[in-house]
Amino acid sequence: MLDQGHYENRVLETIASLPCGVVLPDFLRDDFERRGLAATGRDESRRYPRYHVRGHAYRAAIRYCQSLPALARPPAVAGVLTTTISRGGVGFLHSEQMFPQEQAQLVLANGAGRMIQVSWCRRLGPRCFEVGARFLEDLSLPEVRTILAED
Repeated sequence: MLDQGHYENRVLETIASLPCGVVLPDFLRDDFERRGLAATGRDESRRYPRYHVRGHAYRAAIRYCQSLPALARPPAVAGVLTTTISRGGVGFLHSEQMFPQEQAQLVLANGAGRMIQVSWCRRLGPRCFEVGARFLEDLSLPEVRTILAED
C-alpha cells in the first residue's frame, strides 16, 4: 500500500503534466504568488474565510460534467490554477469560459476530489477566466483516479 506522501506526489506529477492553457494577464503576474487570508469586500457575505492558494504549485485538474443541456463539453481533463479556497468553495483560473450552474469534477493538488458548481465567471484576458465555484460533494478515490487516469 502506498503512503499518503507518495500518493500526493503522484497526484502533483499527474496534474503538472495536464495541459493548462491559462495565459496570465500582465496585471496578475506580479501578484500571483500571494498567500494567506483573502480580503472580503463590503458587499460580500461569506460563510467561511477564503485563503489565497496561488501559483503554479497549486494547479488542479478539472473534468466537465454534462450539466447544461445547451452546452456540449468534451470529456477531456485539463489543468487549472487555483487562486482561493475555503470550506465552501474554490476560485481558480481557467483558459475556457464556464457558466453559472455548470458542474465539474475538480482534483486539488493534495489529491482531494470535489464536485463543484460554478457560481460566477469573468474574463481577465484572452485565455484567462476567473471562476468561482462552490463545493457540492466529495469524490471517492476511484473517481479521482479515473479523472487522473491512474491505475
